[in-house]
Amino acid sequence: MTMRISGLSSGLDIDSIVKNLMKAQRAPLDKLNQQKTTLEWQREQYRDVNIKMVDFRNNKLFNYGLQGMVSAKQVKTSGNTSAVSAQAGSNAIAGSMSIEVKQLATYSSVVSTSGVGPVDKSKTLDKLNGSSLSYTATGGKVDVTINNKTIQLDETVDTLNSMVAKINADKDMNVTAFIDGTTGKLSLTSKTGGVTPITTGGTLLDDFQLGGLASSSGIGAVTTATDTLATLKAAGKLSYTADGLGKVSFSINGSTIAVNESDTLDTLLGAINSDAGAAVTATIDATTGKLTIKSDGSGSVAVSGDLFAKFNLSGEAVGQNAKVVINGIETERASNTFTENGVTITLNALSAGSATTLNITSDTDKVVDSIKTFINQYNDLLETVNDKVNEERYRKFPPLTSEQKAEMSEDEIKLWEDKAKSGLIRRDPTLSTMVDSMRLASMTDVTIDGVKVNLASLGIETGDWTQRGKLVIKDEAKLRQAIEANPDQVEKFFTQQTTQTNSKLKGLPTNPDNGLFNRLSNTLMTAIEELSSKAGTSKYSISKDTSFIESSWISEQLRSLDTKIDNTNERLDRMEVNYYKQFTAMETAMNRYQSQSSALFGSN
Repeated sequence: MTMRISGLSSGLDIDSIVKNLMKAQRAPLDKLNQQKTTLEWQREQYRDVNIKMVDFRNNKLFNYGLQGMVSAKQVKTSGNTSAVSAQAGSNAIAGSMSIEVKQLATYSSVVSTSGVGPVDKSKTLDKLNGSSLSYTATGGKVDVTINNKTIQLDETVDTLNSMVAKINADKDMNVTAFIDGTTGKLSLTSKTGGVTPITTGGTLLDDFQLGGLASSSGIGAVTTATDTLATLKAAGKLSYTADGLGKVSFSINGSTIAVNESDTLDTLLGAINSDAGAAVTATIDATTGKLTIKSDGSGSVAVSGDLFAKFNLSGEAVGQNAKVVINGIETERASNTFTENGVTITLNALSAGSATTLNITSDTDKVVDSIKTFINQYNDLLETVNDKVNEERYRKFPPLTSEQKAEMSEDEIKLWEDKAKSGLIRRDPTLSTMVDSMRLASMTDVTIDGVKVNLASLGIETGDWTQRGKLVIKDEAKLRQAIEANPDQVEKFFTQQTTQTNSKLKGLPTNPDNGLFNRLSNTLMTAIEELSSKAGTSKYSISKDTSFIESSWISEQLRSLDTKIDNTNERLDRMEVNYYKQFTAMETAMNRYQSQSSALFGSN
C-alpha cells in the first residue's frame, strides 16, 4: 500500500493537484463511457421500434388472416325463421340455401334403472367400496371405460364428483355424466346427436345398473335356431357360470329363470318371454347379436346373472339423426348443429312444411371496419419508424459524465439527455429500407385471377408528402362497392398466397401474386431479422424485459468497450499511484533538506 503525504513540507494541496492532473488523463475514459451509453440508448430505441414491428406482424397481420377479418360474411334468414338459425364463417360461400327440417337429432343416453342409494359424492371411492359401491381395484387404481376410452381413477383420491368431472372433461368419451346423490342414479348423455350408441365398461359403473333394456354392443352374428349357449361360450361370445347339472340361472325383474347349456338362443328367448313374473319380451338381432328386453308394462327392466354379460345390456335410449332437405336434397346429420358451405346451421324446430331460406352475403360494414383498423395500425407503425429515422441528431450533446451531472439540476439533465438521445437511429438503413418496401408493397398491383388490383381501385390512397406514405381511405363508397361487387377479389388482394417458388422473388414487396398482408409480413420479417443481428432484439417477443441477444453487433461492441474501459481504469489507477509517489518523494526530499538546514543554522 502506497503512503500518501499531502504537502506537509511544500505546503502544496497535492490531492487537488493530482485530481486536476488525473482529470485531464480521464478524458479518454469519459469518451469510452459516453460511447457505451450511446450504444445502450441506441439499442433500447431499436428494441422499442422492434416491439411495434413484431406486434404488427406476428399479432395484428396474423389475426387478420386467421379470423377472416377482411372476408366477413353474414346470413340473412327468411321464411320459417324459428326452425333454423345460422352464422356465416369467413369462408362461407355467397349464395342461398333452402332448408326444411323433417326430424331433429336426439342424443343417446343411458340411465340407471336403479341406483346405489343415497351416496356422499364427496367421499373418496375407497370409502364407498363395500357399502354403496362394489368394484375391483388394481393397485388402488380403478378403470372407467366409456365409448372405448378408458380413464384411470385413484380410489384414495378420486370421488364420485371428480369421476363425473373427469368424464365430462374427456372429449373422447363424448358424454355428459350426472349422479344424483339422493337416489345414487347415474346418467350418461352423448354430447353429439345421432344414432351412435354409448358403450361402457369397468366394474365401477356396474353398481349403477345402467340400462337393462337393450345391448349397447352385441355378441356378433348368430343363428338363434341352432346356436346353443355352450357353443357360444366355447366361441367366446358368451361367458356364464353353470351348475353341476349344466343349468344356467338368471333373474329378470326378480323372477328366476333357468335354462340348459344345451339350449339354443331361441329356447332361451322362449323361456324369458313365457315367464309371467319377468313380464318382458326379449329379442335377439341375428346380424349384430344385440339383445333387447322390453317391459310388457310401463315399468323398468332389472336383470341379474352373468349370462347376459357379453350382451352389454345398457338400457340405452339411442338417439336419432336429424333429417333435413337442403336445396331439394334429402339428407341426415348426426347433430342439430352442422356446417355447410362455411355456414354453421342450427336446427331449432320442425319446419312443418315451411322451409327456411338462408342468404349469405359479405358483411360490408365489418369488412370496412377491419380495413380501417388495419390502416390505422399500419399508419401508427409507419409514423413510429418515420419519426425515428428522421429524428434530428444533436452531436454537440454527448451523454453527460457523472461530474457534469453533479453540477446540473434534474431539469437541466433531462433537457440535455433528450437532445443526446435524439437521432440515434436516424437514417438507419434497415428501417429506411423497410419503410420504402412497405410503401412499395402497399401501392403495387396484386394480380388476382389475371386481373390487376390495387389500393386505388378500392378507394384507398397515400396521403400528401407530409404523411410520409400513410394510407387514407379517399372514397369509402368506392371501397364498399368493391366489397359488395366482388368480395373474393377484395379478400384475395389482402390475403392471397403467392405461388412463386423462387425464394428471392417470393419475398419481394412487389411480388405480383402475393397479397398485401403477406408482402408486409415478408418485409417486416426481413427488417426484424436484420435488427436482431444488429441490435440483439427479439424476433418474437414484444416484452421490454426480454434479454438482448449476446451475439449481436451492438452486444459485441459493448463487450469491447467494457474491456477498453477496464484497461483504461487500470492504467489510470497506476498513473494516479505514480503521481502520488512522485509528490511523496518530493515531500520527503524537501523535509530532509529542511532538517539539514535547521541543523546547520541551529549550530551557529
